[in-house]
Amino acid sequence: MRLFFSLFLLMGSLGALYSQTNKIELLGANSLKFDKSLGLDAQRLLGNVRFKHKGALMYCDSAYLYNSSNSLDAFGNVRVVQGDTLTLLSDKLYYNGNTQFVKVRDHVTLNDQDMKLTTNTLDYDRKTGRAVFFDRGIITSTQNENELVSCEGIYDSNNSFFYFRDSVVLENPRYRMETDTLNYGNISEIAYFKGPTFIYSDENIIYCENGWYDTKVDISQFNENAYLNNGQQVLSGDSLWYSRNEGIGKAYENVSIIDTTERVNIFGDYGEYFELLGKTLITGRAELMQYDEVDSLFMHGDTLLAVSDSISGDKIYAYNNVKFYRKDMQGAADSVIFAQSDSLIHMYKNPVLWSENLQITGDTIQIKSVEGAIENLYVFEHAFMVNKIDSVMYNQIKGKRLTGYFRDNDLYKVLIRGNGQSLYYAAEEKKVKVSAKEANKVLPSDSSRIDSAVVIHPADTTIAEEFTTVKDTTAVADTVISADSIGKSNLSAETDSVFIREQTYIGVNKAICSNIAIYLTNNKVQRIVFLNKPDGVFYPLEKFPRDEYFYDGFSWQEYRRPLKRSDIFLKEEPEILEADTPKEINNILSE
Repeated sequence: MRLFFSLFLLMGSLGALYSQTNKIELLGANSLKFDKSLGLDAQRLLGNVRFKHKGALMYCDSAYLYNSSNSLDAFGNVRVVQGDTLTLLSDKLYYNGNTQFVKVRDHVTLNDQDMKLTTNTLDYDRKTGRAVFFDRGIITSTQNENELVSCEGIYDSNNSFFYFRDSVVLENPRYRMETDTLNYGNISEIAYFKGPTFIYSDENIIYCENGWYDTKVDISQFNENAYLNNGQQVLSGDSLWYSRNEGIGKAYENVSIIDTTERVNIFGDYGEYFELLGKTLITGRAELMQYDEVDSLFMHGDTLLAVSDSISGDKIYAYNNVKFYRKDMQGAADSVIFAQSDSLIHMYKNPVLWSENLQITGDTIQIKSVEGAIENLYVFEHAFMVNKIDSVMYNQIKGKRLTGYFRDNDLYKVLIRGNGQSLYYAAEEKKVKVSAKEANKVLPSDSSRIDSAVVIHPADTTIAEEFTTVKDTTAVADTVISADSIGKSNLSAETDSVFIREQTYIGVNKAICSNIAIYLTNNKVQRIVFLNKPDGVFYPLEKFPRDEYFYDGFSWQEYRRPLKRSDIFLKEEPEILEADTPKEINNILSE
């Protein structure tokens, strides 16, 4: 009788639910009981419990159904099925039929199409299709190998879109992403991140503070303080674009490549990184900076290409309008190759070097340095060295090949091999005594001309007599001091006069010799040694023929010379005069 009565009540309840479409429908259970402790309308359902509401089916081991509030509590093997795609599993479920708001707890799993979310605490609004978890969620997909973990998140089931925050991690067999905030489209498989973000892989580490990552095709965009570190170089820019499958990266605006192992930095406006080829291309105000304990080299070309090669060594190629600046040496060429492994700079097509008043040109120039200090200089074919004396007089030495030797970054010896020719202005030197005032006019431009100085030492005797101090300013004997003891910026107040070395040019030595050795001090020719029998002639200065002032191939190219770091970007060139000579020389030749 009791069983019949229970079934009668159950059938009555089912009928009432069906008649009210907004009410939770009880489809069935093994048993039904009233629980007065929970309220007069509380029904306790046990065994194979099934509900239906607004197109969703709910299953559980046991449940409490509250008719007056149109809600239920479900326990044990809870399962909610909505449509063909969404399934929700948990140990506990609390559902309000009026608001269609679901709270699921403990061992929660939400499956939607190929996506799976697991957590312990989840709130789901069926009206909006938004699920919120706040107890560490893990998202996986059957379509890819991504696993996404975060402390808090929101899932929009209508759009299959996730919003994550707090310790977000996206795991993939090829990389690991860590960020503060991440939005992820489960269908598009594109992750949008904001805040400090790191992406770790075997190939590199990527950092940014804003960007997106298409996990389906492994293409990404990184913005705000973005950089890519491959272990040897760090590529950075205002924004980076990267294709992981192709190993290609692109950098935009304020681009830099920092190579701490080789002490080389490269800057520019745009860059391309070819990871599989070990190449990086920089354009747009491209600049290379090599720094060391001795000095820094700054080089510009329209295009800079860095190539990493474990066999032949790393190299940097500079193309078109190349100029470089060091305090002790400057250069220009159409193209330059910088071999980092042996610190060798190769200059091609119209190369030219300057050091103070010395200019060197040739078909190809190489500069060899060791630990930042220049060691040797090599010029191949049509070597031409010019030492400027003034606007109309130039010492000139030319030949087939040239080798320069440096000591403490100063060129002290040059060897010309093959077809050597020299044009050298001979001078007489004498010492001239001038006032300190006149000498100070010389110091800023050419302190090497100062030979010695005469210094007056005033007596400084103090006599005490009845608390009165008298100073004796009688001068003592003058003292001559060497040039090394004289201040280089300004002579001391005690200096009376200065001996200056003055040169008077008396003639021109012009000779031909297959091999020539030139010795220099402060980049000025001091001595020329002809290593074979020379054929030469000496001209008094006033009888030197004007049509022999310059050897064939002479070209003083001061207009190309960078005098400071910023000059390496200058491309303005004055009108190239006849024979590539300065205007003053053309005037002389035309007289």
